[in-house]
Amino acid sequence: MDITHPKDKGEFRTALAALLDRPGVSPAEVDSQVDMLIRYCQRKSVLLTHCLVARVGSRIVAVCLCIDGAGRITTVFIPSHYRFRSDPTLIAELLNEQACRARQRGVKLMQGTVAPDMRAEAAVYEAAGFERLAELIYMDSDLTRLGAMPPARFDVRWVTYDADRHPLFASVIQGTYERSLDCAGLNGVREIEDILASHR
Repeated sequence: MDITHPKDKGEFRTALAALLDRPGVSPAEVDSQVDMLIRYCQRKSVLLTHCLVARVGSRIVAVCLCIDGAGRITTVFIPSHYRFRSDPTLIAELLNEQACRARQRGVKLMQGTVAPDMRAEAAVYEAAGFERLAELIYMDSDLTRLGAMPPARFDVRWVTYDADRHPLFASVIQGTYERSLDCAGLNGVREIEDILASHR
C-alpha cells in the first residue's frame, strides 16, 4: 500500500467524492457537492491540502482529509459510506499518518465527529488511537416564536472586550474548564491562547 497526496486534480476530486458519498446519493449529486465544497473552501480560505489517499496499485482504496483550524487544531474526515471503508485498517493507517504529519505542523489536537449510529466509523477512529470525548447534543430556539423574555434575575453589566481586558477574559474562559463535564478530556491539552484562537 502506498500513502500519498492525490497526484492530480482528478484524483483529488475522487478523494473528495469518497468523503461526501452517501447511500442514495447519485454520482452526479456527489460531483455537484464536490464543486460546492471546493468553492466554499476557496471563499473562506479553508485549505484542503492535507488530503491523503492510500493506493493498492493504481486504485485508491482509502481516503482521509484534515482541515487545520486556528488554535493548533485539525478536524479529520473519513468516508462514512461502506464502499470506501472495506478495510478499516487502511483508514486507521491513514489516520496515523495524518497524525504524524499534523504533529510536524505543530497541531496539538486532532478531532473527528461521528454520528451516533455510525459504529463502524467510530471503530475505525478507535483503531487509530482516538478516544471518545463527548456526545454532542445540538439544541436550537426559534426566535420568531419566542414571547417576551423574562427579566434578568441578576444585576448584569455588559462590557466590551478590548486588549486591556484580554487577561481577565482569558482567565474567565480558563475557569469554565475547571470541574467541567463538557469535554473534560480536553482539559490541559492546549494553552488558553490556542483555545481562544479556535473560538475566534
